[in-house]
Amino acid sequence: MMKILVAGGAGYIGSVLIRQLLEKGYTVTVFDNLSLGGDAIIDLLSHKKFQLVHGDIRNKKQIRTALKNIDCVVNLAALVGEPSCNKDPKETNDINYIGARNLCDLSKSLGIKRFIQISTCSNYGISDTRHPATEDSPLYSNSIYSTTKIAAEKYVLKQATPDFCVTVLRLATAYGISPRMRFDTLVNEFVRDAFVNKKIVIYQPHTWRSFVHVWDIAKAIILCLHTSTDKVNGHVFNIVNKNYQKQELVDFVKQYIPGCKTERIETNTQIRDYNVSSIKAKKTLGFKATISLKQGMKEVLRALEVGIFKNPNDLRYINTN
Repeated sequence: MMKILVAGGAGYIGSVLIRQLLEKGYTVTVFDNLSLGGDAIIDLLSHKKFQLVHGDIRNKKQIRTALKNIDCVVNLAALVGEPSCNKDPKETNDINYIGARNLCDLSKSLGIKRFIQISTCSNYGISDTRHPATEDSPLYSNSIYSTTKIAAEKYVLKQATPDFCVTVLRLATAYGISPRMRFDTLVNEFVRDAFVNKKIVIYQPHTWRSFVHVWDIAKAIILCLHTSTDKVNGHVFNIVNKNYQKQELVDFVKQYIPGCKTERIETNTQIRDYNVSSIKAKKTLGFKATISLKQGMKEVLRALEVGIFKNPNDLRYINTN
């Protein structure tokens, strides 16, 4: 079994991924600066196949230490979401682009065989929603977040060689429960606001977005690890379950939380509007999402109802540092 380094492994997706990897027998090293805390992985510290290296993706010396005896790297380390990224654009560039470049370069120089860069469907920005975006569709950046993720994609893909397999996974907006919970992703946020505030505020309700459960994301990453390099080297894959308009999400939430109010806001600001095809991932990786958006909503709602999250509006549940 391969030895996997997961950069950003203490986060929303990473804390799910590393558990799935450990269940399958992989040896896992998490490289994380723990800026959002380490509660999500504290129960794994005694696991015989788990190691935590506390470090920063901007620090080459710390990266080199973490990469010792590693076979494959999954790069989840990033500032995610516009509020977090807009707070300090230079820091965002240094982590999302320069950090990815550092990790990729050192992985290649040390003879590591596989490098999976985690990217985002936000890179499609605003597209013709009558035709789902494919991996070959034009990219359109309308935020510092997508600008840095597009730059990282382009850089790492250029480093691919027959001996250094590079793959980019563009993830849809994630939803669902994770050991490092987030309530600032669209689906989770709508459920929380309906439950706690009895009101959902929705900007440009008829814009489209693609979605996928966080556990399905982890499965897609592992499928990529299992797919022969000749099928994934130098390739990009969209990881999507389904596409919905924002208004549809609100309608779904109201099925489970009747009586919640809705405030619709139309703005002149350019907001992401895209839907995305996952045909390539299905054909090549064998990816098939298994947890529907409605199922994800119900599990988040159930967690709120039983009181797992005492204060779901707490800053610990959003991606700020």
